[in-house]
This record gives sequence, structure tokens and C-alpha cells, in this order.
Amino acid sequence: MKTVLTTILSAFLFIFLTILPGPAHSVEDADIGPDPRLKVVVSVGDVDITEENLQIHMQRLIPKLAFHSSVSERRMKIIREKAIEELISDIVILREAKELNVTVKESDVKRAVNQIKKRTPRGQSFKDILKNSNMTIKDFKDELRDGFIKSKLKTNKKEEFAAIATETVNKAYLKDYYEKNLPKFVEPARLRVSEILIKADPSGGNKAWSASYKKSKSIYDILMAGGDYVELAKEHSEDQFAEKGGDLGWVHEGSLTPEVDKALSMIKKGEITTPIRTLYGFHVFKIVDRQEAHQKAFEHLNHANLTKELHKKESERLWNEWFAAISKKVKIVRHDNEDK
Repeated sequence: MKTVLTTILSAFLFIFLTILPGPAHSVEDADIGPDPRLKVVVSVGDVDITEENLQIHMQRLIPKLAFHSSVSERRMKIIREKAIEELISDIVILREAKELNVTVKESDVKRAVNQIKKRTPRGQSFKDILKNSNMTIKDFKDELRDGFIKSKLKTNKKEEFAAIATETVNKAYLKDYYEKNLPKFVEPARLRVSEILIKADPSGGNKAWSASYKKSKSIYDILMAGGDYVELAKEHSEDQFAEKGGDLGWVHEGSLTPEVDKALSMIKKGEITTPIRTLYGFHVFKIVDRQEAHQKAFEHLNHANLTKELHKKESERLWNEWFAAISKKVKIVRHDNEDK
């Protein structure tokens, strides 16, 4: 059986210059039983993915999938599964590339080897790194070549599927998608809201909150007596919307804090709320306008954004369909589940 090695150029840089400088397996290891690093986790046809292969790939994924220095057990399981998935994918695609006789220029392989040699840390020999990794220069070139072949096929297929998706996702396709997914294109109910905010200093205690309420209540009384909301907002409101007469713009129903949403649900267009307390102080809100939920017309959709979304979905569907087909050509066995 063969054993897979990570094959993309960036991966080689990571492995050879970060992880592998040093003996891969010492003589002493043989005296303490089977090396757990050599345990086969997955077999893909005649290629084995070992625990060592898996750990190396996981180390490359951790910076991408984890945002903290410590990684939880749950997150590590997710990263492990992602690594297995990617390694299996690499082997399956490489196998397909070789079946299709995909080739790359030997000059590209040679150039990549030279780039990696230049990255060898001072005090270390590239030949020694290969030796400690149980590889010859031929093995190394073969792995690089395989990586380039696999990447070339992936690029070619993605470009092919993108071209097909471009032809598929036309205006008729958008219209059909729209009609089959009408609930997705419902514009939620929304409100045009204004506010007058009288702030309360949290450090001022009850006195500050009492003063805030009294002022907002006096403004509320003036409004109920026919006062001009816009002018009062410009004169008294203590937020960035004051200069606009308190206009907050359009907001979707249910998108504000619970206490504000509840108060707004109890008044009609043109009416105001009694003073409402929030973290910032007391507010007097007004509903300037209201639009009920309604179905967006196809003509009013952002066709460019919808096309981009559906193009991506169609490209991914074609890719997944292709990958499922080529995966059936090879037997994939998960050995890590045998211990459970």
C-alpha cells in the first residue's frame, strides 16, 4: 500500500520547514511497540492516510478554522473531520487526473524545488531534511508533480463548471427560481421611526434617571398638545439623529430592543409612544410611516446579486456531482471508526 503525503507547494513549505526537520522515526521507537503515527486512518484505493499525515494536515487547518490559541475538543473534532475530508478529496482528484493523463511542465516542478531549497533554514541541509523524512529527491519531485497535476485538474474543472453555470443562470433561470421560492423574496414589514432621546448618566443613580424621565415626559406632553416633533427633536434629542429631526430611517419590525418593539407595536402611523426606558435613557418614539410585509416583484429584485448567488450554487452543484461520480471509482474505507 502507498502512503499519501501532502502535495501542494505551500504544504511542502509548511511540512519541510516547520514540522519535519528532524528524524521522522528513531531506532528507539521500534522497542516500544507500533508507532501510533503510522496507524492507518483511511484507505483510499491503494493509498493509506496515516495518523501522521492527518496530524500534519490538521496543523495547517488550525489557523484557518480556529480563532483562539486554545482549541476546544469539539473544535478539534471538526478540524480532524475537515482534514480527513480534504485528504480523501486530494487522493480521489489526483487519481482522476492521472486517469485523464493530466500533465504539467517539468520546468514548473524544478522551479518549485528550487523555491523550497531557498527557504531551507540556515544550518540545515535540504538533503538532510529529505533523508530525515525518508524521501529521495525523486520522491519529493514526484509528490510535487502530483500536487501540480491535481491542482491543474481542480482549476480546469472549476473553470468548466463556472462556464456552464454562466450559460445556465440566465434571466429565465432567475425567473423560475423566483417563482419556486416566493417566500424567500418577501419584504418584511418595516417602520419609518423617529426618536427623541434624553440620556441618563448611569453613574448618576436614581437622580439622573428621574431627571431624564421628567424631561422626556414634558416633551411628550408638549407633543400631545400639538408640538412639532421634528423641531423638538432638533432642540432636545441627545443623539446623532437630532439634526435629522430624530429620523432613524426604516427598520424592520422586531429588529429593535424588546421594550421598544412592544411599544411601537401598540401605536399607529403618526402616533408617539410614552417615554420608554432603555440603557441610554428615556425615548419618545414616533412612527412616521409603516409598510406591511409584501411580496417583492421579480422586476424589483437585485438581479446581479441573485445571479451571483445562483451561479455559485450551480457551480458547486456541478462540482459535487462530478466529485461524487469520480469517488465511486475508488473504494474508501474509514479505519478510525473501527475502534469505536
